[in-house]
Amino acid sequence: MEEALLQGLSQPNGSKHKILAAKAISNLTSKHKHSLTQIDTIINLLLPMLLHHTYSTIKASLFALLNLSFGSERNKIQIVKSGAIPILLNFLIQHESDLQEHAVALIFTLSSTAANKIPIASSSGVLTLLFNIISTANATTMQTKLDALSTLYNLSTSHEIIHSMVIIPCSVNSLVKLIIHSYVNKSITLVEMGMGVLERLVTVSDVAIRETAEEEKAIQTFVEVLEEGSFICKERAIAILLAICESCRERYRGMILREGAVPGLLQMSNGDYDDGTRGRRRSREMARDLLLLLRNDVGLGSGSDKTRIENYEILEETMKHIRNYDDDDRRCLSSGLRVVQETIAKIMITNNNVSLY
Repeated sequence: MEEALLQGLSQPNGSKHKILAAKAISNLTSKHKHSLTQIDTIINLLLPMLLHHTYSTIKASLFALLNLSFGSERNKIQIVKSGAIPILLNFLIQHESDLQEHAVALIFTLSSTAANKIPIASSSGVLTLLFNIISTANATTMQTKLDALSTLYNLSTSHEIIHSMVIIPCSVNSLVKLIIHSYVNKSITLVEMGMGVLERLVTVSDVAIRETAEEEKAIQTFVEVLEEGSFICKERAIAILLAICESCRERYRGMILREGAVPGLLQMSNGDYDDGTRGRRRSREMARDLLLLLRNDVGLGSGSDKTRIENYEILEETMKHIRNYDDDDRRCLSSGLRVVQETIAKIMITNNNVSLY
């Protein structure tokens, strides 16, 4: 079988036998793929097909390379080493072609291997093109956006690459706008993956923090995700909000509070959820850290000194209650939310509707 495949792939580009051989490779089972002994030669014969002008030749090659990459770290590495990425970049600019979708899917698959991350990111223009694809102004398919975003997520695990992402013009803005747009349209997978990339960006860059915080409706969206999103989305929302608040507490604290972040943060700091799951220690600690940053150490409200002191004492009692939660003594969510509601009610009644914060 392998000899027949090699013979077919050795035919001139565009020939029927060459296309049929590539299609046969795209249909190989895992067992048959692992039995191939000349895989490097096969890959080197498939790559030139991507440079041919006929759609059927290119598509057959893309599908064959995709199948070879599935389940094989060695094949993924060999495909990149053989020079696939610079060739695939040609398809990333074809916004209305399904070849773009297949090319992005292949790059996404290749990016899952640690050894490929730097070679992929180092290819001229690849990061910029991936950010262009996820732009809300780009008319690519949902799957293409998801694969491009997933590729960025894979690449962002590299400290070197994440710094390169930050300096790409409009990269952060494109990402934040995609998260906001996807959240409004209930594209949860895009939100989750987008927030994963953004969390890593704001962790290493003050510029990314500033651009994120100042994007219209960004903080509002993160707070809403904190209230209604999946657990992993909530955790990432807290990490982003915490980075924003830590960067300039005086500037962003009020913005976060006005969006109503406290109840959601208390839920996460508590670690108990309606579905019975329990949060990780990291999410609980981040939520508690952010709650502490959101309190006003100077004074709460705009009333008299006595009023501010009373507000401070009430909030301190609540924060003490939150900090005393541990893994073996978590309260239920309804009790936690009731603490917040009662705290706010006490301050409003005592101080004639003076704002808690």
